[in-house]
Amino acid sequence: MNFEISDPSLSPYQFDPRKYSTQNTIISLIPNGSKYILDVGCNSGYIGKYANLKHSEFFGVDFNAKALKMAADFYTDTFQVNLNFSLELPWNHKFDCIIFGDILEHLLEPARILQEFINTQLEKDGIVILSLPNVANYAVRMRLLLGNFDYTESGILDKTHLHFYTFKTAKLLIEKAGLVIEEHKFGASILGHFLKFFPFLTNLLATSHIFLCKKI
Repeated sequence: MNFEISDPSLSPYQFDPRKYSTQNTIISLIPNGSKYILDVGCNSGYIGKYANLKHSEFFGVDFNAKALKMAADFYTDTFQVNLNFSLELPWNHKFDCIIFGDILEHLLEPARILQEFINTQLEKDGIVILSLPNVANYAVRMRLLLGNFDYTESGILDKTHLHFYTFKTAKLLIEKAGLVIEEHKFGASILGHFLKFFPFLTNLLATSHIFLCKKI
């Protein structure tokens, strides 16, 4: 299986083309009628590139200037910002869809930032798609049983993660932000086909929880 690695120096995270990857699952949840879509933590713009929504405009924010330069090929506009210090964006319209793809766990105050985006950037009838790594995954549990909690360059125990989520704590974060979950999906590049037949094992086998949400 080939992965798109546009520039390995940008980030350990690249587009995973497998059917049940987090990125493909996020793309499948974006409504076709969305006019303005905001990708928070857009990296090199692979969500906008592969979503293939002809009548939608993607806007991206990220801290990495080099990644944003690449995202500009697929997005109407991009903006460099450190969300830990500023939430001011340059656009004068709100968004039909806001995507938080594996970004909230990297931020100092994810609950505050999520709520601020909902209050200031989301259309009244807009939707939020967010993914969070599943720390209850079997691989993490096995390591803990052996007394190990070692950080890695990427994945669930990414060394830059400041927060860790189970389904329960992810749901709590979403509800505190004033959202209601409309749909719950999973990211599981390797075991996704298996989970389609045994969804009760999602909390154990999924690498991420993915939610489509609306304002209460």
